[in-house]
Amino acid sequence: MPQTYSPTSTIFDPLENKFEEALEFYTKAIDLDVKDNKKMAVYYANRAFANIKLENYGFAIEDATQAINKDGTYAKAYYRRASALFALGKYKNALANFKRVRNLPSVV
Repeated sequence: MPQTYSPTSTIFDPLENKFEEALEFYTKAIDLDVKDNKKMAVYYANRAFANIKLENYGFAIEDATQAINKDGTYAKAYYRRASALFALGKYKNALANFKRVRNLPSVV
Protein backbone atom coordinates (compact mmCIF):
# COMPACT_ATOMS: atom_id res chain seq x y z
CA MET A 1 0.00 0.00 0.00
CA PRO A 2 1.53 3.40 -0.96
CA GLN A 3 2.18 5.97 1.70
CA THR A 4 -0.05 8.99 1.69
CA TYR A 5 0.55 12.45 3.06
CA SER A 6 -1.18 13.60 6.19
CA PRO A 7 -0.49 16.95 7.89
CA THR A 8 0.00 15.09 11.17
CA SER A 9 2.00 12.18 9.75
CA THR A 10 5.61 11.78 10.83
CA ILE A 11 6.14 8.70 8.66
CA PHE A 12 6.00 10.40 5.28
CA ASP A 13 7.62 13.80 4.93
CA PRO A 14 9.57 14.19 1.68
CA LEU A 15 10.80 17.67 2.59
CA GLU A 16 12.37 16.48 5.81
CA ASN A 17 14.51 14.08 3.79
CA LYS A 18 15.65 16.97 1.57
CA PHE A 19 16.70 19.04 4.59
CA GLU A 20 18.62 16.09 6.01
CA GLU A 21 20.31 15.73 2.63
CA ALA A 22 21.09 19.45 2.65
CA LEU A 23 22.72 19.07 6.08
CA GLU A 24 25.01 16.39 4.68
CA PHE A 25 26.00 18.42 1.62
CA TYR A 26 26.63 21.63 3.55
CA THR A 27 28.65 19.70 6.12
CA LYS A 28 30.80 18.34 3.28
CA ALA A 29 31.24 21.86 1.91
CA ILE A 30 32.21 23.17 5.36
CA ASP A 31 34.68 20.31 5.80
CA LEU A 32 36.49 21.49 2.66
CA ASP A 33 37.48 24.56 4.72
CA VAL A 34 37.51 26.93 1.78
CA LYS A 35 39.67 29.98 2.47
CA ASP A 36 36.96 32.36 1.18
CA ASN A 37 35.19 33.54 4.35
CA LYS A 38 32.14 34.80 2.43
CA LYS A 39 31.57 31.36 0.89
CA MET A 40 32.05 29.68 4.26
CA ALA A 41 29.52 32.07 5.79
CA VAL A 42 26.98 31.03 3.14
CA TYR A 43 27.61 27.33 3.80
CA TYR A 44 27.15 27.77 7.55
CA ALA A 45 24.05 29.95 7.15
CA ASN A 46 22.48 27.50 4.72
CA ARG A 47 23.17 24.61 7.07
CA ALA A 48 21.60 26.71 9.84
CA PHE A 49 18.47 27.04 7.69
CA ALA A 50 18.29 23.26 7.21
CA ASN A 51 18.68 22.82 10.97
CA ILE A 52 15.86 25.29 11.58
CA LYS A 53 13.59 23.38 9.23
CA LEU A 54 14.44 20.17 11.12
CA GLU A 55 13.84 21.97 14.44
CA ASN A 56 17.49 21.54 15.49
CA TYR A 57 17.57 25.05 16.90
CA GLY A 58 20.73 24.72 18.99
CA PHE A 59 22.71 23.53 15.97
CA ALA A 60 21.14 26.31 13.90
CA ILE A 61 22.35 28.90 16.41
CA GLU A 62 25.86 27.42 16.34
CA ASP A 63 25.97 27.43 12.54
CA ALA A 64 24.58 30.95 12.25
CA THR A 65 27.16 32.14 14.78
CA GLN A 66 29.92 30.51 12.74
CA ALA A 67 28.57 32.28 9.65
CA ILE A 68 28.66 35.60 11.51
CA ASN A 69 32.22 34.92 12.62
CA LYS A 70 33.18 34.35 8.98
CA ASP A 71 31.31 37.40 7.66
CA GLY A 72 29.87 39.86 10.16
CA THR A 73 27.96 41.67 7.41
CA TYR A 74 25.98 38.64 6.22
CA ALA A 75 22.38 39.51 7.10
CA LYS A 76 20.99 36.01 6.53
CA ALA A 77 23.23 34.67 9.29
CA TYR A 78 21.80 37.11 11.83
CA TYR A 79 18.28 36.42 10.58
CA ARG A 80 18.72 32.67 10.91
CA ARG A 81 20.21 32.98 14.37
CA ALA A 82 17.32 35.25 15.37
CA SER A 83 14.79 32.75 14.01
CA ALA A 84 16.33 29.88 15.97
CA LEU A 85 16.53 31.94 19.14
CA PHE A 86 12.89 32.98 18.71
CA ALA A 87 11.86 29.33 18.29
CA LEU A 88 13.55 28.57 21.61
CA GLY A 89 11.70 31.40 23.33
CA LYS A 90 14.81 33.56 23.73
CA TYR A 91 12.96 36.65 22.58
CA LYS A 92 15.37 39.36 23.78
CA ASN A 93 18.32 37.71 22.07
CA ALA A 94 16.24 37.11 18.96
CA LEU A 95 15.18 40.75 18.88
CA ALA A 96 18.79 41.92 19.13
CA ASN A 97 19.65 39.80 16.09
CA PHE A 98 16.62 40.96 14.13
CA LYS A 99 17.64 44.56 14.87
CA ARG A 100 21.15 43.78 13.64
CA VAL A 101 19.66 42.63 10.32
CA ARG A 102 17.71 45.86 10.05
CA ASN A 103 20.81 47.95 10.71
CA LEU A 104 23.09 46.22 8.23
CA PRO A 105 23.59 47.99 4.91
CA SER A 106 21.25 46.61 2.28
CA VAL A 107 22.78 44.76 -0.64
CA VAL A 108 20.97 44.87 -3.94
